[in-house]
Amino acid sequence: MPAYKILVTGPFNSGKTTFIKTVSDIAPVKTEKIVTEKEYIGIKEKTTVAMDFGMIAIDKKDNLVLHLYGTPGQTRFDFMWDILIDGALGIVILADSTDKKSVNAIPVYLNFYKSKGVDIPIVIGLTRADKNDSIYDIGNIAQSFPVLKINAEDKEDVKKTLLTLLERFSEQSYGNAKY
Repeated sequence: MPAYKILVTGPFNSGKTTFIKTVSDIAPVKTEKIVTEKEYIGIKEKTTVAMDFGMIAIDKKDNLVLHLYGTPGQTRFDFMWDILIDGALGIVILADSTDKKSVNAIPVYLNFYKSKGVDIPIVIGLTRADKNDSIYDIGNIAQSFPVLKINAEDKEDVKKTLLTLLERFSEQSYGNAKY
């Protein structure tokens, strides 16, 4: 059964664990610990410290399976980004559309992977877009990458994001993306 690795990344509290949990055909593997950094205490109780893992069968007839790996969002765990990108077919970058700091972090992720020589498809998902009409300006990013407004708790939104990434891969249009 062919399995393809997708990296789900983004800043703290952008919805990575929820994204994977929403669509996974198995109970996701999570490595969450209680939040201890002062700037994040009170936002949520737990945070990912190593990775999240889930699986989804995209095409049962052809046995096409995606392995979803979620990165930690706190930059103190950024060494995991290097480890988890290895062998990935594509990247989903999530950002909380109601949080300017989260949206402003998108270029940090784009530049990090570019600096590592990563040339694979990227799709950007703006989470919590269903809860707030004011999406922070993402500048020219939308000219180079698909940007979807999603609810990470909505299975159809998550599937649409993954299918957009797979389409981008099959079109091989990602090589012309500008960071």
